[in-house]
Amino acid sequence: MRESSTIIGAAILISAMTACNQGSDGPAVPDQDAIVSLADTDWVLQAFGPEDAEEPAVSPAVTVTFGADSTFAGSAGCNRYFGRFLTPGGDSLVLGQAGSTMMACPEPAMAQEYRYLQALGEVGRYRMMAGELVLLGGTGQLLRFVRGPADE
Repeated sequence: MRESSTIIGAAILISAMTACNQGSDGPAVPDQDAIVSLADTDWVLQAFGPEDAEEPAVSPAVTVTFGADSTFAGSAGCNRYFGRFLTPGGDSLVLGQAGSTMMACPEPAMAQEYRYLQALGEVGRYRMMAGELVLLGGTGQLLRFVRGPADE
């Protein structure tokens, strides 16, 4: 009898673990308590593109601040930008269309700014690793940030 109780218990545990991981196309998404909140955090851009890309951002620094009121804002290098964000659950991140000021700046700052704002529109997920914030889209890593003061 004890052997059948152990088998039934193991079957229930395996079923529960499988149910929690259904529909996943990769590693299981941690529960909401394990996801670090973006609210009230400041970040400075370190790189665009895939994980192996180490393309540094041009000066002045590109920044983002996520507010407790579900807003985001920062410097795109030349202009200030702002918008609203949602974290619907897990590692999902939805950034609303960003508005911005409209000053002209010399190249390459303008090209970088355009590329950065385009990348923000493609964000669908985020992760935090070793003090870095990585924003991900359908094709993988889009933007990598480190903690820092949002306004230089």
